[in-house]
Amino acid sequence: MKAAAALSSQEIFSRVVAILVREFDVSADEITMQTNLESDLDLDSLDAVALASWVEEDLGLALSDDEIEQMRSVDQIVAVISARLRADEKAS
Repeated sequence: MKAAAALSSQEIFSRVVAILVREFDVSADEITMQTNLESDLDLDSLDAVALASWVEEDLGLALSDDEIEQMRSVDQIVAVISARLRADEKAS
């Protein structure tokens, strides 16, 4: 498995889709970068926190409350994770 810091946006997207399919019983076919968690997948704020927890576990990250708040659509999730991975990579 590739180190999390070396993941591309497409690889992050694939992992997020896998988590959404596994944990929220949604079809991968209905998830795009533009998918909104609330309006398209009917996820609420508690689901978003749970999603953040699974993302943290899957990628070995610790997301801040502010980062979790930004995660309202799949593209925002990918952007937050990508930025965090780059920041973590620079810090090490």
